[in-house]
Amino acid sequence: MSDQTTVAAEPAAPEPPPKKKRSRLRFLRELPVLILIAFVLALLIKTFLVQAFYIPSASMDPTLKVGDRVLVEKVLTHPHRGWVVVFRNPHPAREPHRNWLEAFGHWIFEGFGISTPPDEDFIKRVIALPGETIEVRHGTVSSTARDWTSRI
Repeated sequence: MSDQTTVAAEPAAPEPPPKKKRSRLRFLRELPVLILIAFVLALLIKTFLVQAFYIPSASMDPTLKVGDRVLVEKVLTHPHRGWVVVFRNPHPAREPHRNWLEAFGHWIFEGFGISTPPDEDFIKRVIALPGETIEVRHGTVSSTARDWTSRI
């Protein structure tokens, strides 16, 4: 008789994937969530805080040039004389019929300042406040407040 005992070999544990490969897989799994969060944050910021606008005409030259992009703060109380403001066209042209996907795309592109129809929004300088009168004489615009004049 032999005093030999046999010990069964334990199965080898599978080797974990290399750290680099594991971190890449983790990143790829988290990427859609990160994109969704960024998209939602961008939409919230665009809707309530700041919106990008593209300058399509030379009406504000030399302050703003054609092709400039500006970020406009949406949290506004009351405008002051001299401010540059953006407002919707009070007499907009009839918009083309868009399905929900086209309307959403238009809203997104407009919100990021990529495309804006030239007659949809106006960007102008405030030259008078409610109750004031403006006067144009020989190409000079002045307000009844008398502390503001501009050459046109």
